Amino acid sequence: MKNNESIRKSLAEVYQAVAPVMAVGWIFAVSVVITAALGIWIDKTFHTSPLFFLTGAILGIALGIYNLIITIRELNEKNKK
Repeated sequence: MKNNESIRKSLAEVYQAVAPVMAVGWIFAVSVVITAALGIWIDKTFHTSPLFFLTGAILGIALGIYNLIITIRELNEKNKK
């Protein structure tokens, strides 16, 4: 019984360590998709294709990279403690 509890505790620690890294991929993808979709909508509305699509995609990539940097900094600070 005690062995199962220690396994659960160690699995919980692993999940807590891996969760921010897994979230970065999703946040990166979602930021690109949402900003690109917004750009497509603006392009269709104002007949400016592909200006806002490209702008939205580049903005989404930049936001994803920014989030990646912030997450890495937070993980580094957490590991130093």
